[in-house]
Amino acid sequence: FLRAHALATPVSAAASERAPASDSARPTAASKPAAGEAPERKLIVNISDVLPDLAQPKKNADVRLFKLTVKNIRTTGVVSFDTDGSCDPYLRFTLGGDYKEVDLRHRGLGIERTGKKGPVFRTKTIKGVKEGGTAAYKDSFNKFWKGTYDDLKTQELKIECFDYDLMTPDDYMGECTLNLFELATGNVDITKEIELHEHGKPHKTTCTLYMECYFQEMFPFVINFHDWRGLKLKAADANGTSDPYVVMELKKTWKSILKNAKGRAFKSPIVFNTVYPEWPVLGQFCYYGTRSELENEDISITVWDFDRYEFDDKIGTSIVPMRGLLESGRFDVDLMLDGRNEGKLEGYLDCNVLPRYRQHDDHVELKEMYTYLCVEVKNCADLMATDANGYTDCFVVVEWDGTRQQTRVMKENLNPVFDETLYIPIRLQKFTKEAIEKKGPIKIRLYDEDEEGNDFLGSVDIPLWRITSAPPGRTPSEGPPDPAGHDGTPDGRRRAPVTHLPGSLL
Repeated sequence: FLRAHALATPVSAAASERAPASDSARPTAASKPAAGEAPERKLIVNISDVLPDLAQPKKNADVRLFKLTVKNIRTTGVVSFDTDGSCDPYLRFTLGGDYKEVDLRHRGLGIERTGKKGPVFRTKTIKGVKEGGTAAYKDSFNKFWKGTYDDLKTQELKIECFDYDLMTPDDYMGECTLNLFELATGNVDITKEIELHEHGKPHKTTCTLYMECYFQEMFPFVINFHDWRGLKLKAADANGTSDPYVVMELKKTWKSILKNAKGRAFKSPIVFNTVYPEWPVLGQFCYYGTRSELENEDISITVWDFDRYEFDDKIGTSIVPMRGLLESGRFDVDLMLDGRNEGKLEGYLDCNVLPRYRQHDDHVELKEMYTYLCVEVKNCADLMATDANGYTDCFVVVEWDGTRQQTRVMKENLNPVFDETLYIPIRLQKFTKEAIEKKGPIKIRLYDEDEEGNDFLGSVDIPLWRITSAPPGRTPSEGPPDPAGHDGTPDGRRRAPVTHLPGSLL
């Protein structure tokens, strides 16, 4: 892991309605410009200060660190290996390895594979699974793999299935392999058949494996916030203006505290005597992790009014999900204080360098603090055949408010059934019908997956008024519609109606 130094003196805006008055905890009056003089603009940090390891030449700069996360594992259609018609299956994973092939045919042998295995880990045993039944594993794993981009194409994730026996050696039920390059560029949701290969016998499928598998590069993200401005901010001073500055931080979690993560917060420069401030350069985040982890982070934004001899006054706060911001590159934030709207912030962000490879169908981590637009993709019918085999490998992309979600790829199918629900967070502090309709239409695109480039199959745009004017409903997994209105989440803890588009074709 890379070590990072403090980006700036951290400020917690949630601890009190006012920030500390000490000079070390806020911008000082010495930074106040003379009358008519523009305040100094400068970057908050330099990347070499926050992540010094990146500024030093590395002995082997081509070696990358990838994180593998496996969860929601289950096998279906399990074949019985015991005399009582049941099975006690478990799975064993082997992540990559430093192998080489040795040709021993001149000794009358074949080509043997020698070398060192990568990390090996296994699930717990599921007892008493009946013939054709399902084994649901509660295990989840986080493992790391080191190698170059070229190594991705030659190494694999090997998954073996065994039937546990108490008194005799465990029965081998078969295996499947996943190339690491295909894993790093493919879908998060994996479906593979576990096949048993016996000499002189046809291949036999002993079960089908389903799991969520994240394989993404651990990457030092540097996110720059620029060209920001405030609109109609609260006037906190007696002269009818404010001296605003922004404190922005990625919300603290127990994981970030244990890791002693730095670079997750910054303060902007002060803009004096205005309720319409502008920041050509607002600040910078430094984050080390996978893209999926960054996308599931939350940004806490607090705007303060600087006071020289008193505690700084809070102007407003907001919490924004990172989901989709790396793609849209734009912020539009309403500031709230005690239930009142106290102005808004607008601005841009960019990340100069992103990981080379990206997985598809990354799942949104549902959180209680947000309301979500839920798009249930059911099925398609009579699709155009775009591949030479007379079929298509199709998937659906849903885009709205700068967030892009994608279904899994349905291989060789002209009438695919997806039955997936995609969740897009709604970035509104005050949820109203008029505000959500201003976000623009939902864009739905259909593609055929090809190695040379995805083929565009068609599209449709759905205006928001068709959804906000529809009657309340529930997704099938959440039960029948509630006459009082659905709360908007699977666990039923909030009151935001979920509606379906009547007469939808997709």
